[in-house]
Amino acid sequence: MTYVEEPITLVRDEIKELLEAVVPSGTTIYGDRETTSPVVPCIIMQVIAGTSEEFGQGEVLNDLVTKAHRLYFLVQFDCYADSSAEKDVLSNLLATEIWRSRHALKAEGIAYEGWMRVPSDLPADQVGSRLFRSSGDCRFSVKITAAIS
Repeated sequence: MTYVEEPITLVRDEIKELLEAVVPSGTTIYGDRETTSPVVPCIIMQVIAGTSEEFGQGEVLNDLVTKAHRLYFLVQFDCYADSSAEKDVLSNLLATEIWRSRHALKAEGIAYEGWMRVPSDLPADQVGSRLFRSSGDCRFSVKITAAIS
């Protein structure tokens, strides 16, 4: 077993790569909150919460030579588009493609844990804004392991 030294980066990079392969042409995927005005249409990902869990007795697995810890990440996905229909395309893509890709994610060491809040419509940021938005939260986990020394 190997130790994952950058579990947040692993989750963010793998999901970003997955989405970039399936989003409509011209859609930008941001792996973190954008500091300038994002290009629309886009999906912005942010790790907004997380918890952890130890395995077995303390962190020792039942093989007695490995210690492990599972980290859970809640990733918020915000979709921005110029039309309601375009926003719905991105929202539906998130809800279905992440689930469909759960086995590919698992092969990379990331477990899909389900949507805590499915992509849902949000009101405009400002009165009169023509930007359409949706937001959803999906949970993933990574098991980090190391040999007991």
